[in-house]
Amino acid sequence: MGTQVALRERHENVGGFSTRVARTDGVGPAVVLVHGFGDSADTWRPLMRRLAAAGTRTVALDLPGFAEAERLRSGLILPQMREAIADLIELEADGSGGDVIVVGNSLGGGLALRLLDDPALPIERVIALAPAGVWTPGWTALVQHDPLVRALLHLPLPAPPRSVRYLVEGIVGRLAFTDPRSEHATAFARHYRSRLDVKRLHETLQRILPELRPPLRLAGIEHPVTIVWGDRDRLITRRGFESIVARAPDGELVVLEGCGHLPQIERTREVAEIVLGVREQASARPRPTPV
Repeated sequence: MGTQVALRERHENVGGFSTRVARTDGVGPAVVLVHGFGDSADTWRPLMRRLAAAGTRTVALDLPGFAEAERLRSGLILPQMREAIADLIELEADGSGGDVIVVGNSLGGGLALRLLDDPALPIERVIALAPAGVWTPGWTALVQHDPLVRALLHLPLPAPPRSVRYLVEGIVGRLAFTDPRSEHATAFARHYRSRLDVKRLHETLQRILPELRPPLRLAGIEHPVTIVWGDRDRLITRRGFESIVARAPDGELVVLEGCGHLPQIERTREVAEIVLGVREQASARPRPTPV
């Protein structure tokens, strides 16, 4: 892991949205990484470096509406995000010459699960880390009643950027991690420089909640799936996970003891091992001979 890995960033058009995309080079099945609500592609940096050091091609995007991506349009949010992810999957499948591995966390994990019933998508396996939206999201009450969230929403306008970042960092540390001093909480907060940024995020949460409240219904599950959940996750319970993996053509539920809501940060090595295991199986499988 001492090898320095080059991670490239640029803005691209994905699913009709201009957004920041980060990539590393590699061979074999590409790994498409989808972050959670309010987060960014930065959440994947430790995992991308570890996977790239093992020769794996990775790509992560800022979802529409978050970080450096173009703002969401009017109408339903999940279809807009799904279109961006599906577009990136197809692009990477063309570039790597085979099906891709999709890894999503929180909202990104829930979005990845919503791809399982589409047999046309070139997906090797979906790996959902603490996926949101499988069951009625009780986490929203926890978030909205957190004292730091309430303090942030009631800051004077304008508010000093340092105060905004400090409160956002504290919220993410308290709710998402077992150790509230995580460096990623600081990285998360850098995308929120003003109270207006936070207000937009809160408005997006109110818009997306009705789409997440119904339990996830999939007409069929066409792709293999692994769900990873930390037993110290304060935001997501494991309810509904077993039924998804039981219906999948190859389903697996992995429980990480002592882990919070962001396994890609807290348990980077274990998540990388899961991804690399899928990659090795896919690489070892004989490819059909072109007719």
